[in-house]
Amino acid sequence: MAIRPALVTATIRMALDQGWDPRQAGNAFDLALTDEDLSELMNGQPPAYDIPFMRR
Repeated sequence: MAIRPALVTATIRMALDQGWDPRQAGNAFDLALTDEDLSELMNGQPPAYDIPFMRR
């Protein structure tokens, strides 16, 4: 799956909406994303996972 700037931006916005404060020190923020969440963040395109070792 290609990680593009728009996906990073949308994911950060989702984390901020769920209460992440990037200035707060401490443990990592857990953000759980489903395939449906990724599809929504990628403008309706389902995530395609590229597994290089499975290519022929």
